Amino acid sequence: IEQIYTELQENDKYKEDNISSIYYTFFGGENELTKECIKCLNDNKESEVQKFVENKGLYYLAFRLNDVIDYLKSNNIKETNNINIYDCLNFYESPKIAEPNGKTCEKCGNKEEFLITSKIKKCQNNLLILLNKNFNQEEDIKFELSEILEMKNFVKENESQEKLTYYLYAIICLNIAFDENKNKIHHVAFCKSPVDSLWYKYDDNIVEPISS
Repeated sequence: IEQIYTELQENDKYKEDNISSIYYTFFGGENELTKECIKCLNDNKESEVQKFVENKGLYYLAFRLNDVIDYLKSNNIKETNNINIYDCLNFYESPKIAEPNGKTCEKCGNKEEFLITSKIKKCQNNLLILLNKNFNQEEDIKFELSEILEMKNFVKENESQEKLTYYLYAIICLNIAFDENKNKIHHVAFCKSPVDSLWYKYDDNIVEPISS
């Protein structure tokens, strides 16, 4: 995905027109990262802390469900392992401590840890969300799906309410089976038909309707 995004940016026609249906459909998102020096936060008032703001392309949203649950429980937001996409988005925007990746605080010279806050600045037309679980941790996680996703409370530049309502139309599940010889990877898709608005399961050459 990132390679396609880079090729679009380098394309001469894209540069000339500054328009691409593929770009706006899948890559038109933008993420704002705010980095604050941990040392300055501990030593000074928050208003005096120097902030580094970076804007980066938003190709997709990715969440490790184990990390989301740890965040919810440590902050006394939820005590169960039943979570939904809004729990993931709240986790996404929560401040996190991370390495500065070469960034140096000009105020104190600190090169160690920064407090990083992510904020979705813009969303693309088609939003891709990746969910994964660390199977080394024996947690029974239940993820509650909804066919409608409202992003208006999570987007910084909220220009149009209509553009920030997303409708679920496809789910792709990746299954990996481990054995002594090789790893077996298998994909199963669940898609909503635009013809009859029913959900179908696509498993290789087998297609069958499923209950919503």
